[in-house]
Amino acid sequence: MSVGPIDDAPSAAAWLEARGGAAGIDLVFADPPYAFDGWSALLAATPAALVVIESDREVVPPPPWRVLRSRRYGTTFVVFTEREVPSAAETM
Repeated sequence: MSVGPIDDAPSAAAWLEARGGAAGIDLVFADPPYAFDGWSALLAATPAALVVIESDREVVPPPPWRVLRSRRYGTTFVVFTEREVPSAAETM
C-alpha cells in the first residue's frame, strides 16, 4: 500500500490510526526537508522496523535504531536503519 506524502510524524500516526493502526507496515521511506532535525521523534513515531532516511547530512539514529548502511550521493545521504529487537536474554 502506498500512502503518499505525509508532512510530519503526528500526521502519519493519525493517518494510520484512522485506518486501523500500523499493522502490516514493514518499511518507511523518510524524506523530510533537508534542514529537518527531528529524527528522534520521527523514528519514535514510526511503526516499521526498517526506515530508509534521505537527508543532507549523515544521520545517526538514537537507540534502539541502528544503521544498516549509509551512502552519500553528491549532497544527499541515504541511510538504511533498523529497529533493534532486544534478545530474550536482555528482556529477562
